[in-house]
Amino acid sequence: MKNYEVSDITEPVYKSVVTIIVHCSCEELNTWLAQYRHETEKPVEDEYKDCLGLAFSHKNKDGAQCWVIWVKEFNWTIKCMGVLVLELTHLS
Repeated sequence: MKNYEVSDITEPVYKSVVTIIVHCSCEELNTWLAQYRHETEKPVEDEYKDCLGLAFSHKNKDGAQCWVIWVKEFNWTIKCMGVLVLELTHLS
């Protein structure tokens, strides 16, 4: 059962999309990612399962480079927003 939320943010200058996934375990992230990633892309490694967030790129099934921001838990607290902002800064 899907407990997480997914939002896409379109960036018009570079014509790219950033997908933000919140309230999602590492296992759920890999399940979601398996639906969209290129066959040559590997799942997110278990070493990240205890992280609060992660920003990474991957190729989608069409071979286009995509960005994903994963925040394990997001409750609109200062801590959660700090994790999101930190991961967003990794994109620049």
